Amino acid sequence: MNYFKKLCSDEKLVIDLMLYYVEMGVEFTNTYGDINKNRGVLL
Repeated sequence: MNYFKKLCSDEKLVIDLMLYYVEMGVEFTNTYGDINKNRGVLL
């Protein structure tokens, strides 16, 4: 992300990439489940 910010001066494109990154993370979680779901708390 930081590399793209350095290359691109268009703030709208940077924000679009950030939103895309979040959307893909949500889609991954919805498809494969939460990676921390079954961990529980260790004391």
